[in-house]
Amino acid sequence: MRNLNLIIKQHFDAAHFLEDYKGACANLHGHRWIVEVHLEVDDNEDLTIDFKEAKKIINESLPDHQCLNNLYDFNPTAENLAKHLRKEISEKLPVERLIVWETPECGACSL
Repeated sequence: MRNLNLIIKQHFDAAHFLEDYKGACANLHGHRWIVEVHLEVDDNEDLTIDFKEAKKIINESLPDHQCLNNLYDFNPTAENLAKHLRKEISEKLPVERLIVWETPECGACSL
């Protein structure tokens, strides 16, 4: 049996600041975060996961229009958000990898 990935990209807008960081990102600022979720599915199936249902589940975990520092007990870097969101979404969907894009060019991947 070989597997393939379904990919779902969602976004959320949120602010954060980086604790113990020397630079501009120590100040409160916002991003349009992109979350790219790769779901591992059996390629022998015609329809494995309904995209609409998967998007609903993913969106339940995305902290839209929040200050991330007020939500989490960790420093909300792209790396930490990727680990956290992968763990949370993996409880409901077969996540193979999750990428959090902080900007169009920079992100973090949790395998």
